[in-house]
Amino acid sequence: MKINHGVIFAVLLATASVVNANSQTGVDTVRDWVSFLASDELKGRANGSPEITLAGDYIASHFEAAGLTAVPGKDTYFQEFNNDLEHPYRNVIGYLQGSDPKLAGEYIILSAHYDHVGNVDGTIFNGADDNASGVAAVLGLAYRLAALKPKRSIVFITWSGEEEGMLGSQFYTSQPWLPLEDAVLNLNFELVGHTGGLGKRQFWITGAEYSTLYSSLKVIGSRNDWSVSRSPFADLQLFWRSDNVSFVRLAEDQETQTLYGIPAHSISTWGQEGHYHKPHDDADALDYENLSGLIAVTSNMVVELAGQPEAVQWRDNGQLRLRQFKDRPVHSE
Repeated sequence: MKINHGVIFAVLLATASVVNANSQTGVDTVRDWVSFLASDELKGRANGSPEITLAGDYIASHFEAAGLTAVPGKDTYFQEFNNDLEHPYRNVIGYLQGSDPKLAGEYIILSAHYDHVGNVDGTIFNGADDNASGVAAVLGLAYRLAALKPKRSIVFITWSGEEEGMLGSQFYTSQPWLPLEDAVLNLNFELVGHTGGLGKRQFWITGAEYSTLYSSLKVIGSRNDWSVSRSPFADLQLFWRSDNVSFVRLAEDQETQTLYGIPAHSISTWGQEGHYHKPHDDADALDYENLSGLIAVTSNMVVELAGQPEAVQWRDNGQLRLRQFKDRPVHSE
């Protein structure tokens, strides 16, 4: 799919005004987002490439159009780092102030990685489901939540460097732009574009047994005619293999074998369809009706979670000792 870069931002502004005015993230709009990010001209969004720079600029332009600001105290959407490697990286970060003065000091992080593997032996890997679909979910949530005005603040982050070892989320947690003690939840979106394996109007979360999030999402989902399940691929240990884990293990007390972190889980609709890290992970294969619906239902979920007096908590699970980061003892740092 070829795109004329000269008209990208004109199209972006026109699309943004429609989405913002209607507070909607319809099928055609979501398809346009993924089709741009997963186009041949972005050459697979490899880290360090000119194309991932263009993708980051595109995401930041949507954050601005949706009404997000830079994080308080910053004058940019871009958190830049190089991690002592040859090329630079940029996380893209937007901020939505909470509407309730009593709760706005706490925040929920909504995230997805926007890099992919680029050109492999002369073949472009476009990465539509992995992870243009997750980025589209974050963009859609930005538009919808800006209109819905959740009580807690919301931080929107698209990570770079995930394909090279979750570098973006690890860098952010080492150099956070807001106090991590004030973060109450991370929802990370990973491969949310396909429904061929597991069906429509459902998603699963990683680490369902580790916090109170799963039970809350199931209740809210059922009210919206969506099904929420535990990861059907327990043997893959996906809770530990996506960017959410950077928030899980912020500190450790080795004496008590306790991890101190923020409840953080990844959301996915992947059903082992066979496109993961393959050249046929293309935009025309995604289910945009379902992805648009996923954005709508998760925006309702975030609004409800952001308004609950008690935030999501780690729970005893018989496997791990997980505790809130803000409750860590000093000697665990």
